[in-house]
Amino acid sequence: MQRIHLQLDQLVVNPAINPRHASDDDVGDLVAQIKANGYTDAILVRPLGNADNAFQFELIDGSRRNRAQGESIAAGVKELHRAQQRRMEGRERLGRMRRDAANLLAQSLKLEEQIEETFIAETETAIAILNATQSTATADAEAVSGMVNAEKTRMLVDNTIEHHSV
Repeated sequence: MQRIHLQLDQLVVNPAINPRHASDDDVGDLVAQIKANGYTDAILVRPLGNADNAFQFELIDGSRRNRAQGESIAAGVKELHRAQQRRMEGRERLGRMRRDAANLLAQSLKLEEQIEETFIAETETAIAILNATQSTATADAEAVSGMVNAEKTRMLVDNTIEHHSV
């Protein structure tokens, strides 16, 4: 595979092949990675064969790397038959789906954890309310019991006084 250095205006992006190129995917993480580790993987392009596009190349693989790199980028040029290109596109889509699935799983696990934390906090609050209510009910019952006992004692005294008076 031949390696060349391309200017961005030499690249033709086919949205059917590189759907993420047209999207607003964040490439900030990739920019930081390239700054820290250097640029290791060249994008893959194929030459466009017609006279209008004599010095242009179609981007086959590396849309995010292309956007993260800036003004120019290292590229591997490969003559591809349509079937080879479609296999590469399929592998790229499969990789993207796997990354998306992993991201969804991570988000799902985080959401599950948040739900569990919320459930625990709400359960602890409900238990505290029940304990406070039980304490209040116990205090109220003791007060009522005290009033009943006081009333019974008063009635007993009244009855005793009535019996001794007669």
